[in-house]
Amino acid sequence: MGTPATTETTSRTFRLVRDPSLAVAAWAAAAATVTAQIWAAAFSPAFDHFADLHVYWGAVRALTRGAGLYGYAAANGDPFTYPPAAAIVMLPLTWLSESSAQVIWIVLEVAALLLLSRCVTRVVGCPPPLASGAWMPVVLLTLAVSAPVASNIHFGQLSLFMTTASAVTLLAGRSGIWAGLAAAVKLTPLVLIPTLLAWRRRTAVVTLATFAAATGVGWSLLPAESARYWLRDLPGGSRYGDTALAGNQSILGLLARHPTGHQTWVYLGLAAVVATFGTWRAVRHIQAGSRLAAFVIASGVALLIAPVSWTHHEIPVVLALFCVTARTPRRAWLLRACILLVMTVNLSALATLPIPGSSLLSETRVLLIAYLVLVCRCRPPVPAHAHNITPRYSKSETARRPERDHPDLRCAQQ
Repeated sequence: MGTPATTETTSRTFRLVRDPSLAVAAWAAAAATVTAQIWAAAFSPAFDHFADLHVYWGAVRALTRGAGLYGYAAANGDPFTYPPAAAIVMLPLTWLSESSAQVIWIVLEVAALLLLSRCVTRVVGCPPPLASGAWMPVVLLTLAVSAPVASNIHFGQLSLFMTTASAVTLLAGRSGIWAGLAAAVKLTPLVLIPTLLAWRRRTAVVTLATFAAATGVGWSLLPAESARYWLRDLPGGSRYGDTALAGNQSILGLLARHPTGHQTWVYLGLAAVVATFGTWRAVRHIQAGSRLAAFVIASGVALLIAPVSWTHHEIPVVLALFCVTARTPRRAWLLRACILLVMTVNLSALATLPIPGSSLLSETRVLLIAYLVLVCRCRPPVPAHAHNITPRYSKSETARRPERDHPDLRCAQQ
């Protein structure tokens, strides 16, 4: 059982989301928000119209026509930055016109968003059918209004798919094939391996085997591009772009905006500390049964130590809203409000305002991620027995039953 603050905060949340009218309102608001995001992306300026999807489609199309995958650059100069296995996965896009590929991509992103919401719902605190009826629209709405999801939809990014695939493995408890494929397309899901090893060793092995197999397929089908990516571009960091941009909320981006005398060594030292301590915390949480907390912390480690962490990478940070807690209910709600504000508002734009300390606003997300990884308290999971077992009570115990004290157990029994 959690602390009094955890119990009271969770109880209030359950009372809110169990109201059918609020659930309907949340579904309607989530649908309206997703529709608005798609509308904004569809009618964005031509130079910004599904910009990343344009790079994927153009680079893979150039590859099918005999040109090099990594020799392609869009009109704005953006190159293809993913492993060759990603190009193989995206090959069906080239069978369609670019506009048709955009429509299919949006449909797949909405499906991924729903699946991610369902995965989070499974571990957020109360089992089905209450979870599917009340929690899912709350999770979906929270994701829909966030800047990372808006960025994924606006640019046609694939980070939403990578986060969902990793969540299917860790949160939904499915096969490691999904996380392995995600890692082959984009390397960052590999940071989940220590957490998976502490949870289900077989799942970790399947994840690594799938990653190796998919990467091997890339080598066999695209040997020249694979050699260039793995032996030259990835070690040399030539495809990272400008790490000093305000949107890069990683340790390296922070140091690039505030240079030090020994930037490389400072980065390596900080990255080692974050990776070690953050992974230890993620393992501790997964061993305690807190899969959502472990997922958020491990993903936060990846965001901090990666050379670049753009807004569309930060979807797991939004999920921290459903697992953080504090010593008192008021502090817990204040923390959640801060997370929602930071992950919704474009604070980088506010950094240009002529007010004292405005430049620090561009560092809010990297500081928030560091706080979540290294410091933040996370809510304990629902007791396993609460899902399936109704305990018996003696006459002396009927005056004080657990359902009167523990909102999670009361919720599960009704």
